[in-house]
Amino acid sequence: MRSSFTIPTEIVPKPRQTASDKWKQRDCVMRYRKWCDEARLAVTGSPLKYLESSPIALYAFFHVLVADSLPEKQNALLYGRLCKTRYDVDNCIKSCCDALFQDDRGIQIMHGVKLWCEEDAEPRTDLFLLFP
Repeated sequence: MRSSFTIPTEIVPKPRQTASDKWKQRDCVMRYRKWCDEARLAVTGSPLKYLESSPIALYAFFHVLVADSLPEKQNALLYGRLCKTRYDVDNCIKSCCDALFQDDRGIQIMHGVKLWCEEDAEPRTDLFLLFP
């Protein structure tokens, strides 16, 4: 069985959390928790509900906004190409797994690709899951 989902916001990589993050509201942790709620809402329909079972394979395509600080000609060259800067793709995949699954031990194949958003496109994460 296969499923695909689109999370309509830019990925927030999983931050390194400390014990004090349970009561201390650091900005990076709060952005991550908000993204997790939005991801669960997009996938399950509820920000509190996880997916019931973990897939065998997870393929994730992270569409990242092109920086406004770059010249327009340089931006035009980046649209739709691989994104080599910003977040590590392994932290982005970790965000998806932790946000959507309570137990992600069963995932045997994980593949992540970071792409610059196409022109006039919104940042998003496209997930493709393969279940047994």
